[in-house]
Amino acid sequence: AEPTEGFALPGGVFYEHGAEAGRVALLFPGQGSQRLDMGADIAMAFDAAASTWDRAASVELEAGTPLHEVVFPRPVFTPEEEEQQRARLTSTLWAQPGLAVTSLSYLSLLRAVGIEPDCVGGHSYGEVTALCAAGVIDETAMLRVARRRGELMASASDVPGAMTAVATDIDTVR
Repeated sequence: AEPTEGFALPGGVFYEHGAEAGRVALLFPGQGSQRLDMGADIAMAFDAAASTWDRAASVELEAGTPLHEVVFPRPVFTPEEEEQQRARLTSTLWAQPGLAVTSLSYLSLLRAVGIEPDCVGGHSYGEVTALCAAGVIDETAMLRVARRRGELMASASDVPGAMTAVATDIDTVR
């Protein structure tokens, strides 16, 4: 009713008016952002997003298992079965391609409404999605890279190891 006045709704929906036009940057998420049914509402509501999933369905990542069946699994009836589905998607073999297609489905929707990013970037695995969004690799190549990267990470995790984050400057580390 008042398009020039901002508002906030319970549940985290915000609207504000008055931002100046500028450049658009998109940052694609890395592994750890995945969840069952991620992007399902968008894919079911918008053809631009659904078509991304349709194209991904033609890329075979594992014999007999389409990616969409891992991201959007059939309903189950026990918490144990749901946890099995969640664990499968959390595996790097499926999480990375799943995040990629979800991100690209959102990008397809943005492009369909006329929003084209001026620059893209990614956090960790999201860098691969950003390469696709920038036109450096196509969707099929991105899915194959995602799957291979997941395989390599899974095999690397077979060897015991650790990672440490050091929050200080390089001189202190030296």
